[in-house]
Amino acid sequence: MSFNFSYRWVIFLLAISTQTVFGQDGHYWTQHYGTRSILLSNSAIGGVKDLGALYYNPGRLGLIENPAFLLNADVFEVTRIRLKDAVDEGVGRTDTDFGSVPSFVAGTFKIKWLEGHFFGYSILQRQGIDFDFNFRDESYGDVISNFPGEEYFGANIDFNQKTKEDWYSITWSYPLKENLSVGVTTSATRLSADKGALIELQALSESNEVAQYLFDRNYSMDQFGLLWKIGIAGESRLFNWGVTLTTPSIQISSKGKYNYEEYFSGIQGSVNPDRFTTSRQEDIETDYKRPLAIGGGISFPLGKSELHLSGEWYGAVDRYTLLEAEPHVSQSSGDTVRFALIDNLQSVTNFGIGAQVYISPKLSTYMSVSTDFSAAPENITNFSANEPEANNSVFSADFYHFAAGVVLSWRRADITLGTAYTGGDQDFARPVDFPDEDNDNIFNPDDTGVFRWDRLRVVFSFSFPFLKDLEDQQ
Repeated sequence: MSFNFSYRWVIFLLAISTQTVFGQDGHYWTQHYGTRSILLSNSAIGGVKDLGALYYNPGRLGLIENPAFLLNADVFEVTRIRLKDAVDEGVGRTDTDFGSVPSFVAGTFKIKWLEGHFFGYSILQRQGIDFDFNFRDESYGDVISNFPGEEYFGANIDFNQKTKEDWYSITWSYPLKENLSVGVTTSATRLSADKGALIELQALSESNEVAQYLFDRNYSMDQFGLLWKIGIAGESRLFNWGVTLTTPSIQISSKGKYNYEEYFSGIQGSVNPDRFTTSRQEDIETDYKRPLAIGGGISFPLGKSELHLSGEWYGAVDRYTLLEAEPHVSQSSGDTVRFALIDNLQSVTNFGIGAQVYISPKLSTYMSVSTDFSAAPENITNFSANEPEANNSVFSADFYHFAAGVVLSWRRADITLGTAYTGGDQDFARPVDFPDEDNDNIFNPDDTGVFRWDRLRVVFSFSFPFLKDLEDQQ
């Protein structure tokens, strides 16, 4: 049996492609916020001292001495996807993407008739995915076993996902006493998500007949909601501490669109009948759920340095239907086509540890490590499989975050410079293997490959006091 190598890539991509189109909805600690907090890898729940408190623990806002306006101006990101042993031992593929990531804008304000109360505002990106994986190939050989002789074969495969979730938040905090404060952050959320799978195959037989196959399925949705984070923060001579509770979201509105196309035209004598199916649907009711979360942290002063420990538990989300298209009938066969996008998430607990090392009044160094376990279940159905049901979250590998950097402090500004690395890998069943002398079967599910995702962020951010605070310091 002869089999062209490039066509083997087509089969491989069909089998594992949507594992690369993963969503951060199954990973809760992927993003980090704040000048110093971003270098603490989410370990700052108990002792956050910058306006990252608006996200990590709103109760801390009432204990921060001089909150400033905070703008994370530049976070540059390099993402690399590696497929190791994809179709055979030592055969793989690597894709690298470079871009900038808008992160976090925050500030504080006062209400005159609420003396002693503290208020803040923030805009943050909770999820940000822009992924487009394209593969094109042309070849000649005995590619399709159902066709006699050899064929010219062409393939175009494209998988894309764009997910953006922004939180627009207002925080209130009030110190119950000098070393104890409570706070609540109210967040209006907007989630915009698009996902698509396009597969185009063409073949020209020796008898000059053309066969074509096209599969295109995509959806989009926009959701608006509300959620709250409640925080308590305390300080003592030995340590600072904090406890938070984040509510599930309340959906205000959510609508989606769905598009399905499948066309097949074979050559004479083809086993499969020709097929023509298309459906476009709008204003579909959709749903998107977020889990209950409970967090806690402690920060220990070590002279002028500090050690930070934090953990956060996220509850499970029972199986629900995120989007369900109206059943539609194939125009050629009369078969009914159904599709539902479902979601269910397991409970996870993440942990982080970070250290601030004091060098001088103007210089401190930071280092940290934290987990980012996936809540996605195993044995899920990929979006591109052309099945009546698919899972929203597909990447079940666990991530680990490492960060290090410095904070330079002046009277007029604090500047943060650092790097943050995230990585994780996942095994997958290798669907094809090169035939050898003992086994001519190209399918060998016992062999596995490795999918590896790496992200490196270079952080440059700054914060500065309001003009009134500068005047008070003079």
